[in-house]
Amino acid sequence: MIVVQLFGSPRIVVDDQPVSLPRRRSRALLYYLAAHTRPVSREQVLSLLWPDHERSAAQQMLRSTTVCHPAGVERRVSYRRRVAST
Repeated sequence: MIVVQLFGSPRIVVDDQPVSLPRRRSRALLYYLAAHTRPVSREQVLSLLWPDHERSAAQQMLRSTTVCHPAGVERRVSYRRRVAST
């Protein structure tokens, strides 16, 4: 189970083990998605995390951000909180 604690110092726990995401954007993406109860559009994520980049470059950065999570986190998060493909 994944637990994302957003009150106080943000914290990620996977199967009762704390997890550290070294990349700031990876943490920001996970925290942003965890804070929403509905799917978030890809456009919202791109404009939030990469507002000064061309869409194609921002999409590539999003792809690289989502595959850099520690073992198991990316796969589990993608099933629970998908970025809508709109």
